[in-house]
Amino acid sequence: MERWVGLLKKLTPLLVAVLFAAAARVFYQEIRHLSLGELRAALSQIPLPCLLLSLAAAACSYGMLTLNEYLGVRQCAGIGLPYLKVARTSFISNAIGFNVGASVLSGGSIRYSLYRELGLGAAQVAYIMAFCQTSAIAGTFGLDGAVLLFWPRYIYTHAQAVYAVRHVLGAALLCVPAAAFVLSVRVKNGREVRLFGRAVPVPCPAVFGKQFAIGFVRPFFTAAILFALLPPAAIGYTAFCGVFVLAALAGGLSMIPGGLGVFDAAVMLLLSPFHESAALVSALLLYRLFYYLLPLAAGLLLLLAVKGRTRYVERTARG
Repeated sequence: MERWVGLLKKLTPLLVAVLFAAAARVFYQEIRHLSLGELRAALSQIPLPCLLLSLAAAACSYGMLTLNEYLGVRQCAGIGLPYLKVARTSFISNAIGFNVGASVLSGGSIRYSLYRELGLGAAQVAYIMAFCQTSAIAGTFGLDGAVLLFWPRYIYTHAQAVYAVRHVLGAALLCVPAAAFVLSVRVKNGREVRLFGRAVPVPCPAVFGKQFAIGFVRPFFTAAILFALLPPAAIGYTAFCGVFVLAALAGGLSMIPGGLGVFDAAVMLLLSPFHESAALVSALLLYRLFYYLLPLAAGLLLLLAVKGRTRYVERTARG
């Protein structure tokens, strides 16, 4: 097993490079006839209410993450930290982790640093991280499976290969949250299971239901960030969410931070029957600004403020 894991680690950079190159080629083919003037015109045509709605959707998406983290703190750590302190930690770690990549490592180290100042130990922080990851995986896989099985056929206009095997892929993805739910039923609340040599807390079915709901609903808010930036088209919001989820799945599997290039190419490819290239590129640029760059800047400033206040308190206590 370790041999195969080591081989996968060695091949990962090559696979990422190949996926990025393929995505770059698709992206270039979609925008090669696009001029800078057309892009500027498309950006200027986005109404202010749509920009504000997109920003609000981004805030709701991050807000869902804070709710999930707060639930994890209450269930896994067994303590009653105030919601605002948990939300602050969640926002900082996620905003930085989404941009830096390897969010479990980068966001995890920040979480540990901030939670340690709140009195939590390494084991408690590990439980919180495992809880949050379970919510994200179960909810996202559940939505991905539903999209593949039940969303309309016309969203696969340029993805016929995916459409041909969508039932197999959808069923496989739905098995993940189903297995997690069965585990929550069979394992008594408060117990742990050993996974890859580590203890993982298993919540009761009621708590897992909340986890799944948060993970399932959050992509709808994230999709709304991009949807609000696009002009009206033949594709409705529900079908658009299906396209967004497929593109996000491709971006997530690429292991590139933020799915950069792969997600964008998938969006361009899948939405090209409904939107012009200029509108898609301008919307994608603003999407990355609202969902990645602005939260990153805010997260870094908030992190500096928190660390600065902590050091000030420590100096004051020492006299």
